[in-house]
Formats: sequence, structure tokens, C-alpha cells
Amino acid sequence: MLLEQQPLICNKLIYCRTNMKIAPAKIKNILLMRTENRIGDIILTIPLAGILKSHLPDLHITFVGSGHAKPIVKKTSAIDDFHHWNRSKDISKYNADAVLLLSLYLNVAKTAWRTKIPIRIGAARRWHHWLYANHRVFLKARPHNLHEIQLTTSFLSALGIEVPTDVDKLYRYYGWQKGSNKSYPNVISTTKHNIILHPKSKGSAPEWPLEYYYQLACLLNEKDFNVIISGTHKEKNYMQENCPDLFTLPHITDIVGQYNLADYINIVEQVDCLVASSTGPAHLAAAIGINTIALYAPTRPQHPGRWRPVGKRVKVICKGLPTNNPKDVDKINAITPQEVREKIAEMVE
Repeated sequence: MLLEQQPLICNKLIYCRTNMKIAPAKIKNILLMRTENRIGDIILTIPLAGILKSHLPDLHITFVGSGHAKPIVKKTSAIDDFHHWNRSKDISKYNADAVLLLSLYLNVAKTAWRTKIPIRIGAARRWHHWLYANHRVFLKARPHNLHEIQLTTSFLSALGIEVPTDVDKLYRYYGWQKGSNKSYPNVISTTKHNIILHPKSKGSAPEWPLEYYYQLACLLNEKDFNVIISGTHKEKNYMQENCPDLFTLPHITDIVGQYNLADYINIVEQVDCLVASSTGPAHLAAAIGINTIALYAPTRPQHPGRWRPVGKRVKVICKGLPTNNPKDVDKINAITPQEVREKIAEMVE
């Protein structure tokens, strides 16, 4: 069953309390501090930058983040600069007029305060933002009832910027720039449909069984499909030990642990479809704009209402309504390989 996508209303859930009135037009340089090393978190921050640019086209936006963020940030026109997050590195050189404290960690807020950035926008649900931020965003709904992109874009309310109401249309603000000239002849087929299967999620969310990925690969015939298996180096041994047959199929291309993130992004840009559970590559594929099939369990907080990929060509498959019952994690197993194969046919063939 395909999850019905209901528009999520942003602007009626959010309000901001400040110590002073902000004049957005006077802000020339702004920092987005998102220091997590998770691809999904980074991807879902980009539309915030795109919305900012649409309202303030001359604004210079610097993303302060982890090493994983750099190759992603370089692909979007919405962000002008990147600063690798390190508490010992000085961020005062950016002469920022404002900062959005998107990472809710104490050390991030304290760094912005010590740097004496005039406008520091934080979240009211973090006690240290009452100490180190001078503008705080309040949510009228509990965070677990909102999509992650709503939590991120809520910070724009402090600048008086109204966020578009339909979350699933926010892909328009990714500003993703394809166009790598690098080719991968041993990975990308020029005569077949290229499909990436990304079975693991580093434990961040419920995972579709490896055996099901094998069955799906078998349903994708060798004549028409080049099936690419991706994952991290640490996940390779697990996959080979628990589903060795997956790697023996003649139309399988194994790239698990073989490419850095920048190369992986270039590869994803050149494929026709990616299949994964709730994990970074699914968000990456959605942002790039390729066909994306995301497999979910209905359990909070990982359910699709909170973490589904946002993109023009995204299909989410989930069995059941959102629930707090941890046993419902197993409902991801109710998604059959044949169902996923049918979605691939609808999107690719």
C-alpha cells in the first residue's frame, strides 16, 4: 500500500518570541549551524537555505557542518560557503549578522554566543537556547508530530518568512546542480536501467530484510537492469554473511564501501532509481530528483510522517498508520518484493 501523502501545514504550527525586532533586509551574512554527520539531516536543511535565498537573494549563506555536509552543500545553489565544524576553529571571520542554531547542542549555541553574532535564533525547547540565543522559535505541536523539514524551516518564522504549506513541494528549494563530468563505466550501464539497492541504514531506522532485496534483485531481469548494491564499508561483511546470494547474481554491481560520498553522489545522479529504507541515500536521491522508493515501518519516531524523503519523484511504501508500538517495526516486513518491483515498473519502465 502506498502511503497517502497529506499536506503538512507549517505556518500555523510555529511562532517566534524575540528579544528585539529583526530586520531581515539588513542581514547580509547568515550562518546555518547543522553539525550532525547524518546525510538525511543535512539534505533536509537545504530547502531552508533555498527559501531564504528566494526572499533575500543577496544574502550570503554559510553552512557550518560536518565533513559529510561539504560534498552535499557544494551541489546546491542555495548555499554560498561551507565551514567545517570544529569548536577550536574561529567562525568570526564570516562577520555573520545572524545564525540559525539548527543543531540543538550546547557547544554549538555557546560558540555562536562567544563569537558575538548579533542575532542568534534557537529553539525554545532547549534550555541552553534561553541562555545563548536571543530569539527563540516555539512549536504549537509536539516535534514527533511534525516532519523533520518542518522543524528545520520553523526557524524562518523568526525572520518573518512564511514557509510554503505543502511539505512535499519543498523540493523546489533544493537548488540541486547536477552535471558531474565524471564517468563510472564499471558501475553505470549505458544499455540497461540502473537501479541502486541500499539495504542498510547504520541502525538509524527499521530495515527491509536482506532476503527481500535479494528477491527484488531476482525480479529485475538481467537483460534490462543493472542492479547496484551500495552501503558503507562496515556494512559489507554483514551483508555478505547474512545474504551471500545477493552478490552472486550476474547483473549485480557491488559498490559497497568502495566510494567516498562525493563519488557516491555522482553515481546516484546517473542512475534511474534508488530503493532504500529511511536512511541518508533515500533523502539524497530525492534531492537529486531521481526516482526514489522509500520503505518504512509506521512506528514513531522513524515513521514517514516525520522522515519521508521530500522530492518530486518519491514513492513511500508503508503498512499501517503511525503508532508508538515498537512491535510494529516488523510491519516493514509486510512490504513484498513484488510490490516494490511494481513501483519500479511504474517509475522507470
